[in-house]
Amino acid sequence: MNRIPRWLAILLVVGLLAALGGGAAFYFITKQPESFVTQKIIKPVVGFMSGFKKFENVDESKPDFTLSSVELQSAFATDEAQAKEMYQSKIVQVNGMISSITAASDTNLVLLLEVDGISNISCQMDPQFHSRMGGVAPGNNVVIKGICSGSKKDDLLGSQDVLMNRCVLVN
Repeated sequence: MNRIPRWLAILLVVGLLAALGGGAAFYFITKQPESFVTQKIIKPVVGFMSGFKKFENVDESKPDFTLSSVELQSAFATDEAQAKEMYQSKIVQVNGMISSITAASDTNLVLLLEVDGISNISCQMDPQFHSRMGGVAPGNNVVIKGICSGSKKDDLLGSQDVLMNRCVLVN
């Protein structure tokens, strides 16, 4: 009587379990995307295992928060831990006055929104939307939407800049 080698039997069982698990995950993600199983079990496991977050188009996304540059910076200056928990990795729409712009030829364009003369909101602009930057200059009031990525303190100057990336000008 021919026996299946032990390693092959283990490999078959593991393959079968992986196929069943993948099929169940596929079912929940495609057919029941809002279910508890999908939201609390499958998405976190898949996110952890892949190490990647879904790309989010900031221009087409609705902001999670809409504030003035003063309100956003004040939240970080008052309680940085709470502000990080609330705003970090979220789409934030900020209105304020431009204090400076990096060189126009620079592909890594950064707008600084003035807060109090010392601190700023640093907005790293998304290169695919640089065409919207025509006519924008320091002193202009603008509305910018981007992903908040925390803050940066400068103890020497006593400033705390809030950092935003993948920013776009809102028309």
